[in-house]
Amino acid sequence: MPGLNKEKINVLMVEDNNADVFLTKEILSESKRYSYNISAVKNGIEAMEFLHKSTGYEHAFCPDLIILDLDLPVMTGLEFLMEMRKDKELLTRPVMVLTTAALKSDIEKAQELGVISYLLKPVDIEEFEAAVSDMNIAPAS
Repeated sequence: MPGLNKEKINVLMVEDNNADVFLTKEILSESKRYSYNISAVKNGIEAMEFLHKSTGYEHAFCPDLIILDLDLPVMTGLEFLMEMRKDKELLTRPVMVLTTAALKSDIEKAQELGVISYLLKPVDIEEFEAAVSDMNIAPAS
């Protein structure tokens, strides 16, 4: 099949709802375009630890894409984005928001913080792949 890429895209999901993690993994597993290696953490603090390969995450991959829920415990998605954008090493990491939060103020703030895509749950595989394609996300070489 032309254009089929079997390499993996490393994805970090920042999502506290296990059902949403499971469903997103299921949707992505149906992809004919990409293969995904997905790790999930429950909140922004764990995400920062993952990204900095702190204790417990020493062998974490460098994500090609971060999928972020905004409604998180401990550190909200927007708080995580603000912290992430202060860090020179993380500044350019692509972030896709996948959330139920549809407040105009949340969308605007996320866009100000450099979110490349903002999708509302539930999302289907075609919509997700179109968003990933628009962001030019590809497996790291």
